[in-house]
Amino acid sequence: MTKTNEITPEIQKSVNRKNLDFAIQSIDANKAGTKAVLVGIYEDPDFPEMFIYSAKTGKSRKINSGAEFVDFPMGKAFWAENGKDVYVNRYDCDSLYLVEIDTKNYKISSFHEIQEKSQYVEEKLKEVTDFIWSDNNYTPPPLAPGDNPYEKCGSMPFPVEIDFSTNMTLGGTTARH
Repeated sequence: MTKTNEITPEIQKSVNRKNLDFAIQSIDANKAGTKAVLVGIYEDPDFPEMFIYSAKTGKSRKINSGAEFVDFPMGKAFWAENGKDVYVNRYDCDSLYLVEIDTKNYKISSFHEIQEKSQYVEEKLKEVTDFIWSDNNYTPPPLAPGDNPYEKCGSMPFPVEIDFSTNMTLGGTTARH
């Protein structure tokens, strides 16, 4: 069973080449945990690649992207609501693309930008981790004043009176505080 953001040795082995390791940028499992979509690079970040991993066979199939991903600043990839296609975001901006996949031939049949993000997409963008570009990951907004239960810690007056008129001995010398 595969899990989102969990790179197992089996998954890593399924995408490594003979003398070349694959740097997995993101991984998203489908709802059943039977397959995962992986994106990442081998050596050159200008040529990102996408794979579909099967938990049943333990193998990954490369998605034939043609030239669609060349020089594409790929960020995270995650399953679309239909469980067949994949959303991809750019790590350098908020653009989101739908990658429609021909599952018979494992190639891209359509690749286009999405203008409006659904609630599902917003949640997946928060959930899926980009292991290469950390700036592409979700960070919660800072709490508004009054929402943080710990904001009063340290700002309360100290309730103990301190008498600084005592003489103290430090290392053989007398210091007056």
